[in-house]
Amino acid sequence: MILTGESYSPFFVQKNTGTAQIMLISFILFLSLFVGVGVSSFFFSRQNKQDYYLASGKVRPSLVGLSAVATNNSGYMFIGLMGYVYAVGLQSIWL
Repeated sequence: MILTGESYSPFFVQKNTGTAQIMLISFILFLSLFVGVGVSSFFFSRQNKQDYYLASGKVRPSLVGLSAVATNNSGYMFIGLMGYVYAVGLQSIWL
């Protein structure tokens, strides 16, 4: 890399683009959404173990099944697949 008169910064900074602004706005929106969910769960919870573990029995079985499948796939994709790609190679990425 050749440095030409400008001070070197290890961070890539884009100038005069709206990309950084869009990323900042989306980050703030999602952060406020997550904070809103956390605050609402604090106010609407009943502060007992049954409400925490079973949502007071108000969750439909189909949603419990979807949650179990999503948890299984998440664990497989983020832990198992990385090791499998390391062991076998990039040809296993189609999984």
